[in-house]
Amino acid sequence: AAARSGDAAARGVAKADEGLHRVSSIRAEFDALENAEHVLARQRDVRSAATANQAVVVASTALGSTLVLVVGVTGYLTRLIVRPVRRAAAMADQLAGGDLGTRVPETSVGEIRLLERSFNEMGRSLERGHADLARLVGEQAALRRVATLVAHGETPTSVFTAITEEAGRVLDVDGARMLRQEADGTVTVIASWGAVPPGWQPEPGQRITLADRSVTRQVLASGSTARRVATSAPHGMLVVGAPIVVQGRVWGAMLTMSEHQRPPAPDLEIRLAEFTDLAATAIANSQAREDLTASRARLVAASDETRWRIERDLHDGIQQRLVSIALDLRAVEAGVTDLELRRALSSVAEALADALDELREVARGIHPSILSEGGLGLALSALARRSAIPVDLNHRIGSRPPTAVEIAAYYLVAEALTNATKHARASAVRIDVVDTDGQLEIAISDDGVGGADPTHGSGLVGMTDRIEALGGRITITSPPGAGTRLWVELPTRTG
Repeated sequence: AAARSGDAAARGVAKADEGLHRVSSIRAEFDALENAEHVLARQRDVRSAATANQAVVVASTALGSTLVLVVGVTGYLTRLIVRPVRRAAAMADQLAGGDLGTRVPETSVGEIRLLERSFNEMGRSLERGHADLARLVGEQAALRRVATLVAHGETPTSVFTAITEEAGRVLDVDGARMLRQEADGTVTVIASWGAVPPGWQPEPGQRITLADRSVTRQVLASGSTARRVATSAPHGMLVVGAPIVVQGRVWGAMLTMSEHQRPPAPDLEIRLAEFTDLAATAIANSQAREDLTASRARLVAASDETRWRIERDLHDGIQQRLVSIALDLRAVEAGVTDLELRRALSSVAEALADALDELREVARGIHPSILSEGGLGLALSALARRSAIPVDLNHRIGSRPPTAVEIAAYYLVAEALTNATKHARASAVRIDVVDTDGQLEIAISDDGVGGADPTHGSGLVGMTDRIEALGGRITITSPPGAGTRLWVELPTRTG
């Protein structure tokens, strides 16, 4: 390089030899360095291969451990979280399907166990709510059934028996009874239900003298609910009572009885009070109906008494005077020699006799004397004979029914015959009167045009009022073109 660049020093042989020597030395050092590098490279390759093999072994071991760990953690999480969550989801589906008794085992830990406990508590709450709802529905259905009886005007005995039975069944007790307070301090059993120890189930109508510390006495005295365990009964008997308050006055009480070993419902008094309220309503309605019936019966009796008095006054007064005048007139006629005067007196006497006959008919319509003298059978036979259309009368009447019943039956038949003649244009009438056990049954049917409306016309309305005032029932069936049928039931016994 020096020679090429024109360096004078490079031109000498000695310098050239020296340079060659230096270059050779440098080349030798480079060769040695290269050899050393090759040796070091081979050593590094050997070490790298060993390290790589070691790394592969370590990585494989780590990967295997990781896989084992992942599998273990997955199984642990599945057992700890996934399975409980799936069980909870399955329980939720069963609850939604109506199986309120399903539960999940509370075997997990932490929040998952809290979730299981929450789901179980939710199931128990739903089950309690369903049971309460079913109880409420059953209770309301029982109250509705009894209210229907009250609304339909069933007899007080039927209503009280139904209330007592429904209360015993719905409240899940062993026995129930309804008692009425009497003026002498005793109580009368109105209705009784259930199976309780002997001596604890008196028959309806039986009077009981109350013990000093009895639940009934406490309820009647305080006008509020009470409970007590009666040790006189076998195994003890839990007695719960509630008052029946009618128009602000304690009318009586209702009691429930259960064996003391059975845990009673905590709200038994409240639920029992619902039945006593219904009983109070039924009693108030019954009293109102009885008062109304008694008032109507008094009006009917007063009307019949007035009719009878008018008929008696007509018979004993005006009729007798007219008969006397007619006899005097005939006597005068017999003593008169003038022919025209006798004819005139005879004409007046005949007119007077006709007027007297009309007056008798009016008096008979006001209060038929044959009914008072001969009874209902003869009076109905007289009506049938006087009818303008044929009457098929069949009656089986034993002892005479009460006077009010006879009068109601007589006027009913008379009104039916009048309607069949004037309005129904019937060609025949059939009348059946039967005196059964404590009841007079009357069936009247015709073959007229039908279409009778009991809401129109004072005759049927008046007859209906008279029959219902006596505690009877009347049913009128009159389809157009198919005749009219009356069915009447009248009680013949009082009390």
